[in-house]
Amino acid sequence: MSAATLEARPAFAQSVDVERPHELLTENARRSGTLVYRYTDTGEMVTVPNVPYNQPATTRVEVMRYHADQEVEKAGRMQKYPSVGVSPERTAVLVERLMARAAQIRREAARIEQADREGHPVAASHLPVDYGPNVGF
Repeated sequence: MSAATLEARPAFAQSVDVERPHELLTENARRSGTLVYRYTDTGEMVTVPNVPYNQPATTRVEVMRYHADQEVEKAGRMQKYPSVGVSPERTAVLVERLMARAAQIRREAARIEQADREGHPVAASHLPVDYGPNVGF
């Protein structure tokens, strides 16, 4: 590999420097294993792994809302088709917990969305998120 090719590649970092203004250059962040950002203050580019804390807040919020919808669907299936050997009372408790967890995830998604700021799309993704406890039998 030539020196010119190596220089053309964006530097690798474990995470985006959220204190600096940046913009996402990767076209489809959902399908790429890495994300490329440009720091708009210097034009420097950086490649980071595609993990929740490096994703734009809008992507993270979208995924969180999907997870909340899945919890609601799970609760609906549990009501419609109760597990064999599980009492109706226990099923009602589990459904209630699933619905509470969905509400918790939606609250967290709204908090991340509200914290999102122009020019720093990843900053809000660094906030800790509480999905609540897993729901089990």
